Amino acid sequence: MSQEPSKNFLPIDPTRDRLYTEQPLDPQLHREMHLPNPLDPIGSIETEGRALRTLAKGRMPKWVLFTGWATIGLGSVISLGLIGQAVVSEIRQAISTNHLSDLIPAILSIAPALVIAILMLMILYRATFRSR
Repeated sequence: MSQEPSKNFLPIDPTRDRLYTEQPLDPQLHREMHLPNPLDPIGSIETEGRALRTLAKGRMPKWVLFTGWATIGLGSVISLGLIGQAVVSEIRQAISTNHLSDLIPAILSIAPALVIAILMLMILYRATFRSR
């Protein structure tokens, strides 16, 4: 008893005039708002991503913006002032002692702190003046 393999695995022969798909009018209508759980690893990544997207797009309440400038902005400005003071004192010391070769390692050791402080200010600036 041999069975012939069927060419069509569907019980009905689908033709072009019988194929259709159902699509809702508004795809956002049936989409559930999923709030991630920040206690599990993936949820914490999703929560952090949602917060950074909100900050980058400029869609945050004014009090969050003012608090950000008061804490992060003020801290970054103070850090930039201290970094600038350290750079000026290193330059003065290198010029007065004629050891300009000591200037390059000193500047390179200060560069990461300078980059971090400038990045914080750039993020706050972008969040503040982003078109709403």
